[in-house]
Parts: sequence; structure tokens; C-alpha cells
Amino acid sequence: NSLSVIERRKLYNHWVKKFHQHHYNKMCTLIDKFKRKHEEYIDSRNRKDLQLLQKTHVICMTTTGAAKDKHLLEKLKPKIIIAEEAAEVLESHIIACLTPATQHLILIGDHKQLQPNPNEHLLARRFKLNVSLFERLVTHLPCVTLQIQHRMRPEIADLVRYNIYPNLKDHESVKKYENIRGITTNMYFFDHTYPEQFNRSKKSYSNREEAKLVAKLCEYLLQQSYDPSDITVLATYAQQVMVLKDLIPEANYDTEDSENGEIEEQDKNTQLLQVKTVDGYQGEENKVVILSLVRSNEDDDVGFLRLPNRSCVALSRAKEGLYCFGNFSLLSNNSTLWENIFTDLHNKEMIGSTLKLCCANHPLSVTNITTLKDFEKVPEGGCWLQCNADLSCGHKCTLKCHIADPHHERYQCKKRCLKKCKACGQPCKHKCYTGCDNQKCETLISKTMPKCNHIQLVPCYMDPGMFKCQEKRRVKCPNGHKITLYCFNNYAKPSCNEPCNKTCSTNLQRPHKCPKKCSDACGNCEVMVEVILPQCGHKNYVPCYMQRYLRLFTLTIISCKTLIKTTLPSCGHTIARPCGKSIVDHPCSVPVCVKLPCGHSKDVKCYRAQGMDEDNLASEKCFVKISKVFKPCGHVADLPCCNSDVTECPVKCNTVLLCGHKCSGTCYECHQGQLHKPCMFHLSKLLCGHETTMKCSSTMTEPYPSCNYRCEKFCPHTKCSHMCRDPCKPCNKPCNWKCDHYKCTRKCSEVCNRARCYKPCPLFNKCRHHCIGVCGEPCPDVCNICDEEQFLQLYVSLNRFKTKHNTNYIQLDCGHLFNRTELDPWVDARSRKLQLISCPKCDQIIHFHHRYGNAIRRTHKYVTHIRHAMSEVLATNTKLEVQNKRQRIASIAKKILCEEDLQVAFPYCEDTDEVSLTENVLSATNVVVNLIDSIASLSMHSTKGDIVNSLRILINYILKNYMSLSLQIIQDVVREQRRIALWIMIIQLKKEKLYLADYQTVRQVENVVVIKPERACNSRQLLPQQAKQVYLRLSRIAKKYGVHLLDRKYISTPQLPLLYTGKWKQCFEDQDHYYCIPQPPADVQCDFLRAVECPHCSMQFEDDESKLMDI
Repeated sequence: NSLSVIERRKLYNHWVKKFHQHHYNKMCTLIDKFKRKHEEYIDSRNRKDLQLLQKTHVICMTTTGAAKDKHLLEKLKPKIIIAEEAAEVLESHIIACLTPATQHLILIGDHKQLQPNPNEHLLARRFKLNVSLFERLVTHLPCVTLQIQHRMRPEIADLVRYNIYPNLKDHESVKKYENIRGITTNMYFFDHTYPEQFNRSKKSYSNREEAKLVAKLCEYLLQQSYDPSDITVLATYAQQVMVLKDLIPEANYDTEDSENGEIEEQDKNTQLLQVKTVDGYQGEENKVVILSLVRSNEDDDVGFLRLPNRSCVALSRAKEGLYCFGNFSLLSNNSTLWENIFTDLHNKEMIGSTLKLCCANHPLSVTNITTLKDFEKVPEGGCWLQCNADLSCGHKCTLKCHIADPHHERYQCKKRCLKKCKACGQPCKHKCYTGCDNQKCETLISKTMPKCNHIQLVPCYMDPGMFKCQEKRRVKCPNGHKITLYCFNNYAKPSCNEPCNKTCSTNLQRPHKCPKKCSDACGNCEVMVEVILPQCGHKNYVPCYMQRYLRLFTLTIISCKTLIKTTLPSCGHTIARPCGKSIVDHPCSVPVCVKLPCGHSKDVKCYRAQGMDEDNLASEKCFVKISKVFKPCGHVADLPCCNSDVTECPVKCNTVLLCGHKCSGTCYECHQGQLHKPCMFHLSKLLCGHETTMKCSSTMTEPYPSCNYRCEKFCPHTKCSHMCRDPCKPCNKPCNWKCDHYKCTRKCSEVCNRARCYKPCPLFNKCRHHCIGVCGEPCPDVCNICDEEQFLQLYVSLNRFKTKHNTNYIQLDCGHLFNRTELDPWVDARSRKLQLISCPKCDQIIHFHHRYGNAIRRTHKYVTHIRHAMSEVLATNTKLEVQNKRQRIASIAKKILCEEDLQVAFPYCEDTDEVSLTENVLSATNVVVNLIDSIASLSMHSTKGDIVNSLRILINYILKNYMSLSLQIIQDVVREQRRIALWIMIIQLKKEKLYLADYQTVRQVENVVVIKPERACNSRQLLPQQAKQVYLRLSRIAKKYGVHLLDRKYISTPQLPLLYTGKWKQCFEDQDHYYCIPQPPADVQCDFLRAVECPHCSMQFEDDESKLMDI
């Protein structure tokens, strides 16, 4: 008790320190002891391993294991080291396996196949790290080469014999292979021109049409009774492997692709068809190999297919059959190796665009496969003829010619069984494949019931004793009603649904009939009757059964509900209350006026006013409107008196933002017009023309919303059945756009190759007048002579004056008529813009029109490209980049923000996985990092309380609006940062002893820059021109006195950030590149420089119509 509080605190801290020191020393001792024990354990284990290894003659290790256990190898002192697949092992790995005792190093491998694959491709090219020790030595030292191969049949071996291995010889065993069943040749190269697709996120290529052909060929080979484990599908790109696994149901997945690295039990016993990349299949082989080369484009780019190493691996994996799919004209133009191979294949007629399938059952039947649809001719793996084989059940096989199951052991006959039931002799009603012996005969036959001797129709398989007799009989219920019962209900209580004929015995003068059913218990009578209550004499309605209680008891068991007027003794007010309710239980609800502490009067209920004291009056809310002046803005607003202590100004901002909408925030939320609230308006339409609920401020950090409407595109042959967000299936039927002068010869979904016809339509209307349409286009359904009034209602002129022409009218789907000379140039101009082509009058989207089909396809292509750019999710490495940048933002924010602000702002900059990481999110993160860095460096130049508080508000504003970042928010932050920077410069100059004229200049500038309370409501954001003038004036004064001001970067206008919101543009250099620039209203100033950079080709452009294409 003699110690003071400070001394107690010191004593407590001393004890805590000693406690920590004691346990820290103890922990250090335990850690040292653990390290010694661990080293002893490792040493003991190594000695035990060494003893075991010294007893063996051959030790097998990986190069990684050999490097890790180098100390064991040095103690074992192996004299001979053999490296298998040495051509694929890095030179450093081979060197790490050598020891001082090594006398003989044997390298086994093939340097003409895959090379080592370092992680850094640039280092591999610069320093030749992809060249193995084996490859370096084999070109300068004598070596032994195996020349007899035991894998490939001779025609497959010829692919690598004449171009890669000139001395290769075939073993006799490879000449005895059986021919591939179902195909006329054992090797074939299928040539096609299907275009490839590039996946930006995975940076890999695929060719879906080629993959469909490969999948169909796999299915066909499996129908030839090949085991799935005998077939391997190889692809040159990983993305093509993923596409193939989706299309081939028999394909299995590698163990490394599973989450836990284990295979399920069923996969351990079942070898499925393998789909792998060429690089992942080196050193393996199979009976039949199907190779997908993927690359097919108009740019003459074949990628790594020009390398002979990978080509050698791809062509040497098959034993009995090899089938390759690719664009071979493209490969031969870019690779001498492939050109030589194809020349040899042309001589042997093993290359082309037609694969010939032969039927094992009908050898003369050959099916030519040129497209995917041709596989429908061989649905069962045979040919198009009917099987018609006799089955054991007496029917014939209904399948097409099939190779699998030739004896029909697994075939299920779906026809009706021809057998008869042994019990009843009736024909079987089941299918053949179900088997009559295992089925129950459902035929109804007459049987005598053992209990009642009635004759009933009973299923053949059922015992009569188990059947419920359905014979009906008429009986009477206890109340005398006649009812119908089944024979099996003989001993059950009958259920009568007739009305109950009993009467209520309570009221003998007016008896009530029971409203329930005959078989139900009557119970209490619930009929409402009028009675006179004994306690008050009023009439009330009560249930009939309660009358007996009124006669037997004089107690008040029923509360009277008749309203009576009563004067309350406590206040003297007259109220209407139910007769049965006590005066004490009924509070007075008459409104009375009370005086509140604020001086205003308020009407409250009487019972509340009677019990009010000063505390109750103080807690009562006053809603009288009063005027209040808010600081520091100076706005005057009407508020309820109970909210008079509110300091947040509720006046609406209503400033027009860069997006064109008015700001929905208040003066307080927008920081007196300096930092505006994010725009909460909803976008009206998507690019496809459908409505959306997406907010305006969410377009930069959310992926493009998927449209949930049905696709409205159509053509003369079909209508799209997909959702609007999904790609449409192209129509492959011939285009029917033709007239007497021109005709399109392409498919319906392709770009038409005919010109527009400008001649009048030669047809006549039903009224015998000439058609007013255009040749080859749908005829308008009105006549300009007979239906002149309707014609004038539908006709729309795109010129200033509505001129009536005689012919050349075009009618759109909406019904409006336009002249051809006006509509053609209008559609051509709109086809170069972003939005889809619509009717100039009613804005209905034009989804199909022969005359404007090419323009419609062009706009749909633009919309598809832009939708993909806005919704494409970035790769995993980009996610890590965003996460690192957010951690950097958080570390800077911890240094400036207080604890309370950190709790609010941190969720906005830490949750990386909750947002789809699109290009917009990455760009927005880069913008936030640059702004936060600039503000953090600005905070190091001043410690004044007002400036520090302004910077804290600015960072808090950025973090809170990170996920709704917009150009308006960026502009507000830049302007506020510019104002604070000038404020710091003014403080730097005011510290000097200035002349009177210079001091007055600084004071004038301070009135422009610094927001003071007496004029806060009239303050406006500091525009770039004003800031530049202020900076120049301050620089002159600082130069005169030798004062070093802040860097000019805080005042300069930043470059426009690349964000996907605003006006979409098309790159002038490459028209497949798209990017976006803001398009603020004409009366709203945008601070950003108009120079933009194409995100794809890094080409700099100015916002000039001569260099930008507005799409």
C-alpha cells in the first residue's frame, strides 16, 4: 500500500520482464538441444542408409536425389555412373551427380528429341542452357548408336528414317503387326484449314474443330474393339489437351492434375484412353497414336512446330497406327523437315483431306471422311448398311452395321418378347432384353377369393389370398345412411361422408343441425347465437355450447364487446371502451399538448402525458422544422428540432460528374464539393441492347455483366436458342441472298461475297401496282398508291425534308420504311461505331437483314471483342502482382491513418479473392498505388495539423472508393493533392521574411488555395489552369529568395489512365486492338491529357478523329 501507482507499474513491468527473460532462456536451451538431437538423428539415419547401400551392386536415383544426398555418394565412391535420358537433363544436374571416385560416365539418350527445359527461356537462349552435356559431347566425341528399332511399323519409321535417323533399321517383329481395323491405311495425315484459337489468360493455342475430328476418330477406333489403353491422343499445346479432354468421354486425367495427387480406386483397375502433350509423352509408346498439331492461321506462324526435336518425338510414338491432323500446307511453308515428310507422304498417298474408313463386315464398303458430319454415316463403327443379324430371341438386329459385339452378346433387343407365360398361356408383355424369367406376369386372370368365394380379376403372378377383394356391397351406417363398401373392408369401421343428422340439445327452441360429417364426432356446437349477457344486459354473439355456462353460473365468463362511453376519473376525458373491459385497463388516448424543453409544443396521448417528468420530456423527439447554418460550408438547411445537434450538412451536391450524371451525395459526403461520392446511377443498357442493373461506378472494377436474356439473332434458316451471353452457333446452310443480277455463294454465317443491287423490284403487289421495294430484298407490305395513308405513317426520311420517292424503299423488321439512297449510307456509317445497328426511328435492334448483313456482322464482332476484353479474368501471376500492390497500399496507409480509419479502410484493400481480377481491376490498382505513393511523399514535407488531416482524409477517401473507382474520383484526388501541394509551398514561403508586395501576393494566392470556414460554401475545386498560374507566381517569389519549393510533378496533369469505361476506340495500326477513353459531357472539364496508349501494341495516339476510329 505504500507504493504509488507509478511505482506499482514499474514493479509489474520488472516482474513481466524477468518472467519473459526466464522463459526465453529456457526456450533457447530447448532449441539448441533440439538442433543437436536432430543432427544426431540425421547422422544416424545416414549411417544406416550407408550400410544398406554398401551391400547393393546397383543404386537407382534421380539427379535431384543425387545432388541432395551428395555426401552419401561421396562415401559410397561409385566408379561407374549411368545417366538415362541424358539428352533431356541439364548439364548442371549431370555434374552434380559426379564424385571424385567416378571413373566411367555412361550417358544414354537421344539428342535429336526433346532438349532440357530451363525455367528461364531467355537464359536458355542467351547462354545455351537448353543444350545438355550429352548433346555437346556426342557431336565431338565418338559414340555408340543403336540402329535397330523395335517399335514402329516400317511406314511410320520412314517419317524419321529419311529426315532424322538415316541409318535406322527395322527389326523383323515390327513387320508382322496387324493392320489397323476399320481404316484403309495404317498411317494418314488429314489436311484441313480450320482456324486456331488463342487463350490469352493461359497463353496457349487450341483448335476446337480439329479437336472434334480427333474425338470422333477416337470414338470410331473404340468401336473397332480396341481397348482404350491402346489409343493415345497427343497435342502440341496444353490448351488443346484441355479441349480434347472435354470432348473425349473415355479420356483420363493425369495424377498430377488431381487435387490430392491420388487416383480413385476405380481408376487403378481401369486403363483409360490417354490425352497428353507431346512433351509429356517422351519415352512412352502405344499401339495407335492420334496427333493434333493445332496451328492453323493466316500469319504463317507455326510456333515451335518448326523445331525438329519436338517433331521427332511426335512422329515416333506410334507402334501400329499413326493419324495426324493439321494444316500441312502451313507447316510445309515454314519447315524444311515437314516439307520433306509431306513430299514423301504425297508419293505414298497417305496425306489429304479425305480419310477412308473400311467396314470389316462388308469389305467393299468404304466411307470417305472429309468433314465432322461424315462420321454420322458410320454410327456404330461399321458402315451405313443395316445389320439384320438373327438374334437368339427370334428378332433381327435393328442397328447399323457394327464391329463391336459381333455375336450380339451385349445387344439389348427392344422389341416385344415372343414367349408365352407358362401359368396363363398369354404372350409376354415385356421387352426381350429384360428376360421373362425375372419378370412378373401382369396379365389379369379370373381367380376365386378363399375368404369370400368371390371371383376377381387378379394378376397372374399374385396369390389370391394376398389380393384385396374389390366386390362392392351396400350397408347402413349407425345413423341409417346407405353407404358402399368394398369386400375387403368387411371388418373395418365404415366411413360415412353424408351430413350428420343430429341436432344440438342446448337450444331446444331453435335446435341446430350438426355441420360435421356423419362419421365424425359432433363435440361442442360452434354455431354463433345471440344472447343477453346477465352482467350488463347487452346483446352479444357467442358459440351455442356456451349458453349452458350462462345459465348455470352468474360469473362473468364472457367479456362484453359492446362499446360504451365512459368518463375517466383520472383526467375527465370521455372515451369509448368495450363494456367488458375495466376502466383501469383502458388508457386514455385523447391527444393533449405538452411543452418540450426546446420550447416547442407537441401532441401526445393523455396516458403518456400524465406520467411525464422532466427526463421523459427531454427524451421526447421534437419534429418541428428549424433552420440551421452548417459549418464550415455555411449552407442553411431545414431540419427537425430533434436533429439540431447534427453537424453533417445534408444539402445535395448536384454537381455534374464526368460520367454525365448529377452527384447524389450531400455536402458533407462530398467534402464541400472537393471529393465527390461515387455515382450511384444505373446503366440503362448493355452493349447488346438489353437492360441491366449495373451501377455507373462499378463499370471499372467489375467484370462485364452477363446478359440473362435470350439471344434474338436469327436467319432465314433458324433462330438462335442460346442465351445472349453465349456465342451463337454459326449457320452452315447456303446463303439465300440472290436476285436476277447477283448471288451470294457462301454460307449463311459468312461474309457475303456479292454486292448490293440498286435496281427497282420487278415484282407486282396484289393490287397490280409495281412493288416499291429493291431488287432481291423483301417486298414492303404496303402500296404507295392504294395504302397512301398507311405508307405515310410508316415512311421515315433521314434528310431534313421528307421527300416522297416512287421506288427503292426498304422495310425493316419493325415495319418502318426508308429510302434506299438514305438508309444505305446511314447503315455504313453506323457499322463503324460501337453500338449495334438499330432502326433510326424506333431504335429496335436489327438482328438480320440480307442487304446489311455484312454491317450487322461487323458490329456484332466489335461487341463480342469488347465484351471479352471487359470480362476476361487475369492469370494467377497477375493476381499475385495485385496482391503485392495491395499489401504495399496497406503498409503506407498504416503510417498515415489513425486506428479508427484503418478498421474502416482495410477491408477495401485486403480482400483480393472476393473480386474477379479483370484488366480494369489491375489498372485501377496501379492508379491507386501511384496516388498513394504521391500522397505519402507529400506528407513528408509538412507536419502542420490541417495539412496532415487533409492528407489523411484523402487516403481514406481513396481506399473506401477503391472498388468503385472512376475517372471522377481520380480527378478529385488529383485536384485535392494539387491544392495541398500548393498549400505546403505557401507555408514554405511564409516562413521567409518577404517584402510587402511579395507578402501581399502570397496572401492573395493563399485565399485561392486554402479553404477557410467563412467561405467554404463558395469554394470550388482548383482547376489545372489556376494551379499552373499559382505555381508560376510562387516560383518567381521563391527564386527571388532562394527558397526550394516542391517538385512540379505534384502540380502537373497526369496521363489518362487506361480503364474500360467511356468511349471505345479502335487502334489505327491494328484494327483487332480495342481500348477506351473517357467521354465527359461538353460542359464538364476533364483534367487528364488526351494522349492514350494502345494496351496491345503500345502505340501512342492523340484523341484526334484523324487517328482514332470511333467504333
